[in-house]
Amino acid sequence: KKPLVLGIGGLLDKSELGRIEEILESLRQRGYISYGTKFSGICKDGETCVCPISWAWIADIDATIQTALHDPNVDINRIGVVASSLGATMFDYWLAHHESLAVGLGPYVSISPFAQIHPQAEKYVRVLMEQKNDLALPSNDIKRVIPNSSLETVIGIDAPAALKKRSQFYHIVPLTILGVKDSQVNIESMRYRHTVLNGLPQDLREYNCGHNIPAETTNPQAIEFLTQHLGSPVTA
Repeated sequence: KKPLVLGIGGLLDKSELGRIEEILESLRQRGYISYGTKFSGICKDGETCVCPISWAWIADIDATIQTALHDPNVDINRIGVVASSLGATMFDYWLAHHESLAVGLGPYVSISPFAQIHPQAEKYVRVLMEQKNDLALPSNDIKRVIPNSSLETVIGIDAPAALKKRSQFYHIVPLTILGVKDSQVNIESMRYRHTVLNGLPQDLREYNCGHNIPAETTNPQAIEFLTQHLGSPVTA
């Protein structure tokens, strides 16, 4: 049996590939088993990707996890997770209410985890809510839009509070990678989240970047951390 890595990306349509898919593919090439989650409801409309953020996404994660745990080739005692942005948020909330990974989950890599909305961003989002307008996200490629109906969900996110509710049987080893110029996520909330996960100071890694940290910075670190803590994929 081989170690399992679960990957949870952010606001990507099912046809899009991001850094999480790149990390999972690299691990597959090394012999690890990987499963990825894409969130339901996200869809492209022409040159726009519409992202209706919903707590129902937690069920998407749970479905992936249950499928992976029933894979006869998976070593359920050696499980890692890599998640970015709102993918990390939804997995944090999954952890608050589920224990099915308590035995095997070790390394958990989160990249720009959306722990709480940035105070300045929250002010802007509240104005949009009053005006009944959608939120257009800064993006280098396709335009991404969060519908007005989802904005209340965004400002209600409190990942550290959710993580405090996780089962005492979890022994997670976190790696947190963040950008100190992130204008979307509260920087202190990301740091506090790392503390709530009992992370080591050297595994809270900060860069002079915004929310979208370059993949060449994040991916090698994520792969090294996961392989170091999961051990060899050689069949045991």
